[in-house]
Amino acid sequence: MDDLKLYANSPDSLTKQIEVVASISKDINMKLNVKKCAETLYTETSAKCTDGEAVYKYLGIEQKAKLKEPAAWDRAQKVNSYNSTIIPVFRYIASCVAKGSGKYASVLKRGTRLDKKFRKLLVKLKSRYKCSCVARLYLTTDMGGYGLKSIKNAIEESTIYLWAYLCTKAELKGSLNLFVTKANREKRCAVSDARSILKAYDIDYQLEEERSTVVIDGASFNDARALARHVVELMRTVNNTRRYQTWKKLKLAGRVLRPKANMDLIESFTWLKEGKLSSVAVRNAIAAQEECLITRTHPSQV
Repeated sequence: MDDLKLYANSPDSLTKQIEVVASISKDINMKLNVKKCAETLYTETSAKCTDGEAVYKYLGIEQKAKLKEPAAWDRAQKVNSYNSTIIPVFRYIASCVAKGSGKYASVLKRGTRLDKKFRKLLVKLKSRYKCSCVARLYLTTDMGGYGLKSIKNAIEESTIYLWAYLCTKAELKGSLNLFVTKANREKRCAVSDARSILKAYDIDYQLEEERSTVVIDGASFNDARALARHVVELMRTVNNTRRYQTWKKLKLAGRVLRPKANMDLIESFTWLKEGKLSSVAVRNAIAAQEECLITRTHPSQV
């Protein structure tokens, strides 16, 4: 058991509980990582995390005052649980492939096919309409999307993490040299896979093998996690921009992003970020926005 929630009636009481947990954890060779913990102050009408966030997650489910249990469970089942259980499986699989067979492009195509299968499942579960904008599905909720993660993108990100560890860990220098040689001979490996990703996202880098350092846009990285997070953030920015523009260009679905009058699009999508609606209600609201509900006034019926 490595997930725990503590309740206290005062900050001092909570501090004492944390000290007890830390002490017991130490005795069984476990370490309490307070940085990954969330602290929330509850009142009769609201709840606010001390880090400024309005919501935190426990076991993948949003924890928030006045959030109805059916809505929270519904979202957890169809979005949060998918992002926190299914996606990590594919990330783990990709992270274990240092020297794969076949072509990496084929692996990504397989991820794309799985994304398509899950979209069909969402339609079957009445969580989205078949004709709804696909690009919007993978956008973050603050941008007006569903917040779903893509299997293909998850595989790419996992490959980048593997590459980042190879490039920045001095103890892995021997393995890095081997993979660089293979990549230069056009043999598939973690380095060649990462190179194809970086090229696809137009990310330039310099690998300094002797120093176990990677330089991107003048910034030097010798920490694997920092390097991977930086590259992944660049990739996500590119994906979000592409998807947003794809959605915006659609004649009907993109009309909501092309308002004739001044409209705050961030505030307009707050209802998605809040997560207080069931998946069916979200499906219907998004379909209405995208004008893909088949009614007598729909263009297809005129």
